Amino acid sequence: MVHRLEEKFLKYHTFASPAKICIVICISLVLTILSMYIIFTSIIPKKSSTPIQEIFIESKKRAHFRTSSKFLSVTLDSFVIAMGFKNFNTTNMKLIRMMQYLSPGYLRVGGTLADKLYFSTSDQINENVQNFYETMYDEGLNNYNIPNYTMTDLQWLQLTKLAENAGLEIFFDLNSLIRFRNGSWDYRNARNLIEFSNYHKLKVNWELGNEPNSFEHKFNEVVNATQMARDFALLRKILNKYPFYKNSLLIGPDVTRPQKNHKESELYLEEFLQNSVNTINAITWHQYYINGRTAQAQDFLNPKIFDYLKHQIKDVKEIVKSSPNRKADVYLGETSSAYGGGAPNLSDSFIGSFIWADKLGLAAKMGVRVVMRQSIFHGNYALLDNNYDPNPDWWLSVLHKKLIGEVVVPYHTITSPYVRLYVYCTKRALFERRNNSITIMGMNLVDNVAKIRINGLLSDHFEAPSEVYSFELTSEALQSKSVLLNGKPLKMLPNNTLPIFVPVLKRLTPFVTMSPQSIAFWVIPNTNVMACL
Repeated sequence: MVHRLEEKFLKYHTFASPAKICIVICISLVLTILSMYIIFTSIIPKKSSTPIQEIFIESKKRAHFRTSSKFLSVTLDSFVIAMGFKNFNTTNMKLIRMMQYLSPGYLRVGGTLADKLYFSTSDQINENVQNFYETMYDEGLNNYNIPNYTMTDLQWLQLTKLAENAGLEIFFDLNSLIRFRNGSWDYRNARNLIEFSNYHKLKVNWELGNEPNSFEHKFNEVVNATQMARDFALLRKILNKYPFYKNSLLIGPDVTRPQKNHKESELYLEEFLQNSVNTINAITWHQYYINGRTAQAQDFLNPKIFDYLKHQIKDVKEIVKSSPNRKADVYLGETSSAYGGGAPNLSDSFIGSFIWADKLGLAAKMGVRVVMRQSIFHGNYALLDNNYDPNPDWWLSVLHKKLIGEVVVPYHTITSPYVRLYVYCTKRALFERRNNSITIMGMNLVDNVAKIRINGLLSDHFEAPSEVYSFELTSEALQSKSVLLNGKPLKMLPNNTLPIFVPVLKRLTPFVTMSPQSIAFWVIPNTNVMACL
């Protein structure tokens, strides 16, 4: 039809003026382009504004991996001890209660200042040193001329009592920078603490040193990995002499994260493991994504930054696999979103929860047995603020504790990098008679509804589930500290009691929706997933 129109125009204007000929040519060109557009648009399907994401549950496969019952654990930075427990009242019932909701778990006490701590049975504290650290709390740790400080026996008893009351098990990071002249570890102060703890029958596990591969940068001191391995062996011998600590856990070496252009962490870990046999119970390393001082909001929604962790876990596990400790568990011994205390108004707001949820999912999927979150208190990345009120990541952590079991379910996905999905067996306590349920944890990083089709739950001999219990976290604003569960604000009840987490029922088919920029937990009961039977 379009070509016939062109012929009529050409016949009518055969003897037309040049100006008219130009007009005809232009009209002809427009009609030709229009015809091509009609043809192509009739062939090429329109791209959907919300494409369906696919997850395939591999129902007939056995468990992919089993995490520890203490998988989600927390830390307390040694800085808090150096400041004399400023704003941190170990007997405060609100603090104890808020920590109890994260039980079972470990409470790792350590950090940069662990390697400046001395234990003393005297109650005397150098007030000048304490004032120095209180000033640094406001101005930031600059790592120059940092003085040693004291933890008294009373402070130690208070700290261990807090952990006991909260239902958490302590890992204490001993000072590894007390050295004899020959460079070996001066164990005497550590032995005093161990002896005191044994006498009081304190439940404690142990570490030695914090990020030893960075000692030169932080303290202008060097302890090579071979020597550190010898020091760990000595510590193990000391612990074995005390009945209460013969079977306590010893973990290390707490190196920093692998980096593409800086191999010092990987080389240190490799040398340490080659020289450490039958000494440690788990291999620990630390991980942060970005610098808290320069972080921007978009970093917390960038899947490329999220994927740093995937490559780092892979690098660490390859080193472990080629060492004499190839069967040892791997722990993330200290981790959060941003180093340097976290990013203000980001790490402590809802936007910071996406990267935390993804870390929990990815770590479990890739075989990390324990993740220790920096920190329960102190810093922009703290789970609790100075009033012991919850930041968004605390709510996420509590919900994770309630819904997620230890077993990682085999699965694969076809999704956008902005939609992140992880699958587990549901916590057994949730359904007394339905232990074969699964929980999918998902994140939608974009400002559009995500549609997820869940495949693999059908069976010839099994009634397929038709509904999911949805627990969806959102916020009024990404940089807000408010958290909504299924659209309703989450707030603590009187006497620091948790609110009831009420799910919303959603149809499983044809797909399940996830709100824009949300974190969801979908509990699917009564499945045929072999890993959860």
